[in-house]
Amino acid sequence: MLFKALSGRERREYGIVDMLTWDIGGLALGVTHDLFDFLADIVQAAAGTDEMKEAAIDRLPRDAHRFGDMFIFGYREILDIFETMTDTTGLDMYYIRRLRGWLDENYTPEELDKIDRTAFEKFQHILAGTNPPDPGVYEQALLDLVDLETRLGTKDDEGRYYTLKQFGGNIATIVKPLPPDMVSEDYGFSELVVFYAECSQRWEPLYNLPSEARDDWREAHITEEAMLLFWGKYSESVFTVGSPQWEEARKLLTIWFDYYNIDKTKHPAFATWEVQGY
Repeated sequence: MLFKALSGRERREYGIVDMLTWDIGGLALGVTHDLFDFLADIVQAAAGTDEMKEAAIDRLPRDAHRFGDMFIFGYREILDIFETMTDTTGLDMYYIRRLRGWLDENYTPEELDKIDRTAFEKFQHILAGTNPPDPGVYEQALLDLVDLETRLGTKDDEGRYYTLKQFGGNIATIVKPLPPDMVSEDYGFSELVVFYAECSQRWEPLYNLPSEARDDWREAHITEEAMLLFWGKYSESVFTVGSPQWEEARKLLTIWFDYYNIDKTKHPAFATWEVQGY
């Protein structure tokens, strides 16, 4: 939150800000100790003595090489924060700009992005005990979902529309190998795909209930009921047409169809709703 407030930007795809929230232990402690010693230099030197500043600048290239460049990723975000601060009292901005110049001179933006990703994957494996998703799987997921989204409302060779229900099922299958927090606009997924991910989280409690209790849950959750109808999980609402609850759900559906520019007449599940005044 501090990074976003100071910089006015959303978090990076891979960054030290994410990792600060992780629990660490065992072998990870040694690696993490080196990392934070390395990053602490820039923070201390920014408001320290001339000797501290020169020592930090001298140490940066040496330690960057020793660690195979993987810890450079933390410096970029810290420099971003310093450069967007309005109150720099006590900070040596000339020193900070020297560090920024060193980064810009020695690393292209593409190289820095690669370093970010490599560092994130290594720490994800060490600290979280999980393997990062295959970059090829992530990239293919983006391509496949873009292609499928363009098919919404079009007909196949047998004259059947490709509907939101089918698209939602495809989204669930395609993004399954990815960590849930990757399904966001920050990672390049469309608003509609992200909306499905949000909806699926909202209606997840429903599917943990026995079937006889599900209608009661739907009646008590108007927004989630509208989401279920939008994505074709149910073809009929639990609400009586014309009731206040139905009208509220109908308004939400209208908003979503308009916002995502979807022609509801090309989604047969909603045909009966048209007759009923939808």
